[in-house]
Amino acid sequence: MVIVPRVAALMSAFGMFAMDLGLEYARSCARRQSQLDFAEIGSLYADMRRRAREDFERIGIAESQLSFQSTVEMRYVGQYHEVEMDLPAEALSAENLPVLLENFHAKYHKMYTYSMKWRAAEFLTFRLKVTAPPKPLIMTAEKKASGSVEAARRGSRACLFDGNPARVDTPVYDWDKMEPGHKVTGPALIDDKTTTVLVAPGFTCELDVYRNLLLRAQ
Repeated sequence: MVIVPRVAALMSAFGMFAMDLGLEYARSCARRQSQLDFAEIGSLYADMRRRAREDFERIGIAESQLSFQSTVEMRYVGQYHEVEMDLPAEALSAENLPVLLENFHAKYHKMYTYSMKWRAAEFLTFRLKVTAPPKPLIMTAEKKASGSVEAARRGSRACLFDGNPARVDTPVYDWDKMEPGHKVTGPALIDDKTTTVLVAPGFTCELDVYRNLLLRAQ
């Protein structure tokens, strides 16, 4: 089966509108693992959360709708490149620090095929990623087809198929006028404002409740 989305010609732009809303906050605070001040780190995240609540409130999104992900960029002392790690809990503490360090060694080994557990880790940038779900942009149609698909017919065009020099009089349908449940048999063309979909010979096409086109081989 082939699915042609309702916004096929605008899918990348649609994806930008349909994706989660997100903001990212960062605080630089370079510390070796022996120098970590957990109260200091906690205050960094508290400040970032406060900023996030204020920023999202300005666009009408309540804190109850927000999801928070805390990460930190780490590296071995003396190195240049960092590895971003998820915190093992909402707040970093002496109790969960060993878990974070072990996860760091494991991820480093996965990325570079080796790790250096004997070398101290260095913490550089603490990050908070905040997301909120977007308003729904896809809705189901309120009704199923009440009449024939021929009501959406807008004429025909002469088309060539499979290298055959004989032109085939091919029916053309208006996607906007089709209703869920409407079905056509190829060859057929379905016109939209931004694209035209070919239903090739040997295929059927049905409009689903989301107004997508479902093409199936016969």
